[in-house]
Amino acid sequence: ELLRKLVCGTFTTGLAPGEEVLHMLPSIYCGAVTSFFALLYFFNSGISLRRRIATALGFVVMYLSFSLNGLYVIWHAFNYPSLFPYRFAFLLCFMMVACAGECWRNRAALKLWNFIPAAAALGIALLLIDPLGTPYVSKKMLALDLSAMAVCVLALLWERKRPRWRSVAAVAVCLAQLSLIFINDMEHINRAGSIPLEEHALSCITDQAIIDTIQDSDGGFYRINDMN
Repeated sequence: ELLRKLVCGTFTTGLAPGEEVLHMLPSIYCGAVTSFFALLYFFNSGISLRRRIATALGFVVMYLSFSLNGLYVIWHAFNYPSLFPYRFAFLLCFMMVACAGECWRNRAALKLWNFIPAAAALGIALLLIDPLGTPYVSKKMLALDLSAMAVCVLALLWERKRPRWRSVAAVAVCLAQLSLIFINDMEHINRAGSIPLEEHALSCITDQAIIDTIQDSDGGFYRINDMN
């Protein structure tokens, strides 16, 4: 289930709307480009083995924190959070971005054979995600993620053959990442709470009128007795 949150646009968990917030999985999508280079990080010989092992242990701790109730409560100051859970999920995103960035800086050390175990790991992840049997994982979005990863591979190969065009390769990778982040955010906005964007905008206007009425009757802090 957690791997499915690494697919672009995966917002829901297949639960009923009333249970969605309380049982939703953490939002950990950082873009397929980030996931791609974070995966290659562990096969990059330009990064010390000790550092890669320590980083892998860090990811294990984060995964266990999502899975074990004891660790989950510790992250939330020994209490259960109100509404949105997994409020420490941003740390996993930070780790993925940091690993991707370090792998990109050391991309010259990547060899062709490094992509073989990375591709195998990606294949296993796709089997675990099982997009064909999961209605809330969009096949279209998964195809976009895989296309972005293909762009990364082509950019790395282009950079090797045309060193003078390395800036073009970097721009292609950045555009692929920014496009996925934009699409993912728009999907979340349009699907959050199953409320259309137009309806949400209308409710904001209505709520503003109520807020103005409250402020006219109570210039200080909000007090319920002043609403009568």
